[in-house]
Amino acid sequence: MLVKESLKLHSAEQLEIKQEIEIDPEVSKSRYSVESYFFFPAALYINKETYSEADFRRPLKSYVRLRLPRFPLADFMEGGEEYLRLKNYLNEPTGSIELRTAALKRYALLIKGAFKRRIKKLLESGTEEEVAALVEELRRVIAASRPLLLSAADPQEPALAVTARAADEYLATILEYHGKRLLTRFDGGLKAFLTENALYREKFYPESASWQRREDVLYRWRSLKKFISSQLFLTVKMREGNPWLLQSLYGIAAAVSMVFATVVAFVWQGKYGALSWNLFLALVIAYIFKDRLKDWMRTRLAKLFRRWLPSRRQLIYANDGRRVGVCRESFDFVKRAEVPPEILALRTKAHYVPFAQEETETIFLYRKDVELHNEWIHSYENRSSLYDITRIGVMPWTSHIDLQFEELPFVDEDDERAHGPVAKLYHVYLVRRIRVESPKHERFEVTRLVLRHNGLECLERVCASAKV
Repeated sequence: MLVKESLKLHSAEQLEIKQEIEIDPEVSKSRYSVESYFFFPAALYINKETYSEADFRRPLKSYVRLRLPRFPLADFMEGGEEYLRLKNYLNEPTGSIELRTAALKRYALLIKGAFKRRIKKLLESGTEEEVAALVEELRRVIAASRPLLLSAADPQEPALAVTARAADEYLATILEYHGKRLLTRFDGGLKAFLTENALYREKFYPESASWQRREDVLYRWRSLKKFISSQLFLTVKMREGNPWLLQSLYGIAAAVSMVFATVVAFVWQGKYGALSWNLFLALVIAYIFKDRLKDWMRTRLAKLFRRWLPSRRQLIYANDGRRVGVCRESFDFVKRAEVPPEILALRTKAHYVPFAQEETETIFLYRKDVELHNEWIHSYENRSSLYDITRIGVMPWTSHIDLQFEELPFVDEDDERAHGPVAKLYHVYLVRRIRVESPKHERFEVTRLVLRHNGLECLERVCASAKV
């Protein structure tokens, strides 16, 4: 099993962490864990009193998406492997509507992936001749695929007809959407091809035409994109962390405290009799200590079993309702003494200024343990990888910033940039440990999150290390 990771700004308000997980089909289960230590400066005023677990969880979004296999554009021309595969699906009289709609969406997504990879390669080191060859391939792909897709638009099957036309519109849109990137550097007949494609789209799907209201066009495109891509996304259902273990621990705490109170009652009753003021006083004191003992034991047992007591579970289901994995998440502030030495060492090495008050930082730990069933993932059209995507909202971190701008302590009269207020920046350090169970592997990532009052300004990769 291999976990590749990327971290980027999804927007000024969201940090996106994406893990690409390569599955080993010979292993029945894959397990990996990610520990994310956030080191918050004291100036942000983030601590247990001002920032709760719910504040972190509320803007947190999680997605699990299958990764499509890669095929060349030639496979989508007439007689190509993927072309024939879709044709057989659509012509199968016993095939269900669900299978055929899934095949249509998959086909459109595969063409998009093949097109994007070619564009990326050409932007890196392409020529006009290679772009002209791509345009010729695209013409052949469209000439074969468009009639095939629209052949499924049977009015007798409304769901299938909607999907077929959506797939056709999706292809027409993504050719224009991604082709514009290549058109900034090359022509090779691409401009004429994209113009023809745009005229086709506006003729048969006028709701997406340029003369429509821009907000409506964008809404339609986003809805179309989500509809076609829904084939890849797995269903994630939230559940409590481990309620049976938690209630069992609370029961143990209650039993121990009750034993204490009962022992006190027996001892004092034997000494002073069943009815006496001394016994009454002893029972009141025993009840007070029993109550405090129960709360203390609940807290201690919860900390002791913290590893097996996640804050919540995400149950991962396939489109057919089968459970294919589980993700256990934990959110908590931790003391500096509880942080592993290697994590603290990486944080210390990442200093931006030598006089940073590292010891005043508050540390928040977000931990996720993921278990996947490889058999289903690999058997699903022979796929061997998926994406685990987490988006973390950062705006709650800025809620206690009072003064957003400040004057420089000195001014260079010859530099106009030195005049006027300057936005205050805050550095949040993110140290991550990624562990893979089989084969055993451990890797660290350190990122500096540069924050200002209106969100994230940038990410700076500080250092990374790996240990097997």
